[in-house]
Amino acid sequence: MQRHVVCISDTHNSHHDIKVPDGDILIHAGDVSWQGEREIYKDIDAWFATLPHRYKIIVAGNHDFDFYAYPWKHAIPLFDGDVSVLGLHIWGSPITPHFGSWAYMADRGASIKRHWDRIPMTPDIVVTHGPAYGILDKNRMGESCGCEELEQRLRVVRPMAHVCGHIHGGYGVTSVDGITRVNASTCNEDYMAVNVPIILPMPIQLTTGR
Repeated sequence: MQRHVVCISDTHNSHHDIKVPDGDILIHAGDVSWQGEREIYKDIDAWFATLPHRYKIIVAGNHDFDFYAYPWKHAIPLFDGDVSVLGLHIWGSPITPHFGSWAYMADRGASIKRHWDRIPMTPDIVVTHGPAYGILDKNRMGESCGCEELEQRLRVVRPMAHVCGHIHGGYGVTSVDGITRVNASTCNEDYMAVNVPIILPMPIQLTTGR
C-alpha cells in the first residue's frame, strides 16, 4: 500500500502560514522556533492536532533549545532514535555540525560520526535537521554546509529517502546514489515561509504540495 509522507522543516513560528497537503505521515525536520520558546512549542503541538495526518514525526533543530523537555502530545519526537508507523521505519536526529552557540551540535569528524553510526541498516526514511555534504546544502554564498560523515553513513545504510532542512537555500528534491534527498525548509534565507511542503509517496514518486 502506498503511503504519502508530507515533509516540512524550518518553519520558525510560521506554521500557520503553511498550506499543508493531506497525507498519512507528516515529517518536520526541525527549527519550529526562534530560540526554543515554549509558547511556540505549545502552539505548534496544538496545530499538529488539527492536521489530518495520522502520525507526525519531528526532530529538533539548532534553534530549538530544550525541545526534548517539552511534553509533546501530538507529535513523535526523535533523538538518535526510530519509530515504525504504517509499515515505514523512520530514524531521526537533531544533530548538525558545530557552529556558533546553538543547540544539538557536534564537531565534525569522530564526534558527529558517533551519532550517525547509530543509524541502523533498516530505516526507509532517515530524518536529520541538517543535510548531507554536497547535497541540497548550499547557503546564499554558495558554500556547502552539510555533513560529510552523514553522507558516508547514508551511502552505507541506503534508505529510500533522507529528509532534512537547516540550510534554507538548499530547499528542493533530488536523487543521489539511489537515495531520494529532500531539503524541506519552509522558510527561505530571509525567513519568509514561501517554500511549499514536499510530498513523498512511498514507494517514491516525487511531487510538491502545490
